[in-house]
Formats: sequence, C-alpha cells, structure tokens
Amino acid sequence: MAADLSATAAGTWTLGDLTVNRLGFGAMRITANPDREVAIRVLRRAVELGVNHIDTAAFYRSPGGTLGVGEGPERLPTS
Repeated sequence: MAADLSATAAGTWTLGDLTVNRLGFGAMRITANPDREVAIRVLRRAVELGVNHIDTAAFYRSPGGTLGVGEGPERLPTS
C-alpha cells in the first residue's frame, strides 16, 4: 500500500482561481448502487482522501447522480 493514500499525492492543477487535486472522482456510476447510503459513504470517503473535484457532467444522464453527489460530502470551502 502506498505511504501517502491521498488525492494530493497526484499533484494539483488550476481550475479558474481554485487549486484542484489531479485525482478527482467521476460520479457517472454513483447511482448504479441501489443502496443510496453506500453511494453517499463512497463520496464522503473520497473527500476524506483529498478529492476536491467531483465530476457530475450533465451528459451522464443519471437522474439521481447530481442529487446524490449533493448529499454526499459536506460543503467544502472554496479557498
């Protein structure tokens, strides 16, 4: 197992005026799990591991995808 189990280990990039970790979370399949609580725990764990970019692209066409992401992590500071 890697010594630094964190999204920050992948480095960062700039999105507008925000510094974002290169390792993000693609939420395309987050609603594939019928257990919504499990999906929310996965999202929260990703944030605990340093993920600060969650991709909720509209073309995913998942009716609950963005809603599920909104219920996952607590609101993060933008700076």
